[in-house]
Amino acid sequence: PTPSITWLKDSQPLVSTPQLTYTNGGRALRLSSAHGGSSGFYTCRATNPAGTAVKHYSLSVLVPPQIEGQS
Repeated sequence: PTPSITWLKDSQPLVSTPQLTYTNGGRALRLSSAHGGSSGFYTCRATNPAGTAVKHYSLSVLVPPQIEGQS
């Protein structure tokens, strides 16, 4: 049977937004614009009557430094 797919970030369920969308029937998660707050531990959980499968992903977004003050 087709699984029910749930995405989590840092153990909290993710809700699809214009910046964060599910693709391929929920089998992929797409971030349209990653930023420092996008970093975290993502989990994909697929469940059907046969059982549950879980895959974890760690995402680190590197933000370039900004130099403040006069040049």
